[in-house]
Amino acid sequence: MFTLPKLDLTKYKSILYAVALSALSSIATLGIAHQVSLPHVVASINVVGPSTANPGDWLEFTANTQNLSILDKSPVFQWKVVEATTGETQYKQDGGTGIFFVASQTAQTYYVVASATSYKKFPFFGWLEPLGSDIQVVTVNQPTPNPGPDPGPTPDPTPDPTIPDGQFAIANVAYGSFPNVPKRVLLAQAIATNYTGIASAISAGGITTLKEIFEKIKEANGATLNKFSIKLATIAPWQASVQARIYDLYTAKKLVKTGDYAVLFNEIASGLSYIK
Repeated sequence: MFTLPKLDLTKYKSILYAVALSALSSIATLGIAHQVSLPHVVASINVVGPSTANPGDWLEFTANTQNLSILDKSPVFQWKVVEATTGETQYKQDGGTGIFFVASQTAQTYYVVASATSYKKFPFFGWLEPLGSDIQVVTVNQPTPNPGPDPGPTPDPTPDPTIPDGQFAIANVAYGSFPNVPKRVLLAQAIATNYTGIASAISAGGITTLKEIFEKIKEANGATLNKFSIKLATIAPWQASVQARIYDLYTAKKLVKTGDYAVLFNEIASGLSYIK
């Protein structure tokens, strides 16, 4: 009669224990996953931001997720801003829970689209799965046209001064595109004072976020225009030129710290000081 040899299982006790524990863990996890899928809950994305804006406004949008399962790990967002009239993507960003940009100087409608992907993780494997997307529509209002008062006779042209570029090469942009309006020199000096004042506040630590920086300069310049009885549309081309240069610097990652904006605003004020 054939007899099986006796095995000393005590030698394999730790290995058998680990295998059993791993199997139980997998079963438990699959059981939990099965439970949370009944009833089926669909994850959703929600974009939050303004639906209307004025020309030149600083627009900020954020996104959040709802109804995530216990398997979803750290959703990753992808953003794009699409111009409604042309269908062209104006801004694109991978990552981050928010996006910001400057509204156009003309009437426009934008589609702000956020989509998210999540990494679902099990004990021994995982996979990427799209969670969905959401769209926020924002409409930029038509600027109010303003022919302005009669500027009077055209003065004799004077040669442009030589303005140092500075760190961000924006002084010449601020000088060259400033409109020819009544009390032009006084208006330029007043707006320059707005920029130097906010630059000082940034350097002193009184203003610490980009949103606050642009809200403060918009508020200050708006008050100055009201004082001079000048409509926003009158200086809209100048604002567009300055903002385009700021955006180029931002996308080139040359504006990294809030202190960079203090230098930037002082350069804008320097360019305006050459208006005589």
